[in-house]
Amino acid sequence: MAKKTAARPRRRAPSSRETAADQLRIALSHLIETQALHQRELAHIMAALEEHTAILNQHSAILRALPDAVREKIGFVREADLRERYNHPSYN
Repeated sequence: MAKKTAARPRRRAPSSRETAADQLRIALSHLIETQALHQRELAHIMAALEEHTAILNQHSAILRALPDAVREKIGFVREADLRERYNHPSYN
């Protein structure tokens, strides 16, 4: 047995009182409503994108600092740090 689907509303022919100008006003009104909806949706998407960008920037900064943090944690001392710390001629 075939499934019944909701019938699509049929476009009716304009009545004598409904002119082409009236149809144009209706279509324009629908267009304005649709544009407003899309603008709200776009604003929501842009806000989420800005939030995600801020998170990614923080993540990138953490990743850039990670090698130095690991070196410091394991006690690795760079040669430049030794020169500065001891100011020994053999390091200069």
